[in-house]
Amino acid sequence: ILEARDLGNPVQQTSRLLTVVVKDVDDHPPQFERQRNSVPLMMEVEEEMPINMKIGEVIAIDKDIGRNAVIDYAIIYGNDDGVFGISRDDQNRGIITLDKRLDREMSGLHTLTIKCFEPTDRINKISKMPYNKLKLDEIQVKVHVRDKDDNNPTFVERNLTRGVRV
Repeated sequence: ILEARDLGNPVQQTSRLLTVVVKDVDDHPPQFERQRNSVPLMMEVEEEMPINMKIGEVIAIDKDIGRNAVIDYAIIYGNDDGVFGISRDDQNRGIITLDKRLDREMSGLHTLTIKCFEPTDRINKISKMPYNKLKLDEIQVKVHVRDKDDNNPTFVERNLTRGVRV
């Protein structure tokens, strides 16, 4: 309540209800909820899964509200072949997808570094750097690829002839 009075005799006064709207300032950077010495997040997928299939998700937190709390994600290390992709869903989660064919015989383990950031920082924050456990805006994800019986057995040598003496 806002009240105003004069110094006259008789004192005259009036009051009004004052509404104060506090707007959020983008003062909290997004980060993953993890300890600095935490182990990598583990995911397991089967080889030969369909392209664009969701294989997992990561969740970061921004203590701001509204559009100041929007979080983007990027794979900044360990995805040189472009096998994996990441995008934000409508609940601010980072959805990890399969962008290329996954073959266990080529690689059975992929170690990715994922970074969370504000969308306006995309150009400034994306650099190809190995995982830094001290940075809480990064998380390491290990993707184990399960083998699928997708190769026929073969002989090492095509035609092998051996003689037997009787």
